[in-house]
Amino acid sequence: MTDWREAAARYRKAQSSEKRIALNNEIEKTAHDLAWFLNSEKGDEALKLLAASGLHIIFGTEKAGNGKIAVYLLNGTGLWKSVEATGSSAAYEKQRPSPQLSGIDAMAAITVAVNPETGGGRSPDRIMAWLRNELDAIAERAPA
Repeated sequence: MTDWREAAARYRKAQSSEKRIALNNEIEKTAHDLAWFLNSEKGDEALKLLAASGLHIIFGTEKAGNGKIAVYLLNGTGLWKSVEATGSSAAYEKQRPSPQLSGIDAMAAITVAVNPETGGGRSPDRIMAWLRNELDAIAERAPA
């Protein structure tokens, strides 16, 4: 006789794997879309807008250990990971250390944006619309 509980667990595991594969495919597609966008004319305009405004768009954050946080962002020069001091370690230091910047690819930005623990769990198929909305909001705040 077959153990139905065990069979049900195998079905759930298979469905979970299928969902994971589908999510990974969506993440890869969105990362490709983001990379393409940043290398397009519109992407160049977006970078110029961010550079002129001095603002950036945060895709997500994660703990980096030792009182530091890693911030994944898009600024006027591209996609970056900025490791910065936070909390009481930063508040009580006389001279706050400069953030440590390293360039990242679109896959890193999208992966952190999709993760509920680091980027709010954005749906990969909504990230490009979200990014355009953020850019529109920055453009609308431009001085007259």
